[in-house]
Amino acid sequence: MVAKTSKELFSFLAKQIESFLKIHHSDHFEEHHQRRQNGAEITDEHFLQLGFTFSFPVHQISINKGHLIRWTKGFDIADAIGKDVCSLLQSEIDALHLPVKVAALVNDTVGTLMARSYTSPGKTGTLLGAIFGTGTNGAYVEKLEKVTKLKKMKEGGDFDASTGNMIVNTEWGSFDNEMSVLPNTPYDTALDKDSNNP
Repeated sequence: MVAKTSKELFSFLAKQIESFLKIHHSDHFEEHHQRRQNGAEITDEHFLQLGFTFSFPVHQISINKGHLIRWTKGFDIADAIGKDVCSLLQSEIDALHLPVKVAALVNDTVGTLMARSYTSPGKTGTLLGAIFGTGTNGAYVEKLEKVTKLKKMKEGGDFDASTGNMIVNTEWGSFDNEMSVLPNTPYDTALDKDSNNP
């Protein structure tokens, strides 16, 4: 799927959500459709909560709000840059009248960590989510008092402090792009020389 506009991309994603609902949550989908047709009250508990994994650099200012900084991985849809990707998706979900609310914007590493925590609860918590794909990245669980960025943020949303923990997305794939900390070996030079993306 190649999209030229943000509307085209997020409309495509919303249609995929609709297809998923029809196949895997058909009862809920049909019940919502009937409620709308009958003019019945539709409240928040009638909506499914969506965790939106968006694997591009965003400036995330709350649990479900993040502005696209730039595209990577060959994507280049200029009108999306600087916009809230959750809002763009929610608008297209709403246009299809789907019973879905974008509840959280999560990076793929955060999603991996959360999925493992959800499927394997217990006394030994999941400590790290890692992705090794077109790039690499990691997310980990940190004590809330050590997340000093929160104190410096002027604009931001609410967060749940009840656990005393927060998941931190490290974006380690972008660490030291200037090569000022880590050494550059002859192997790195040879790889960069023959790489499409040095």
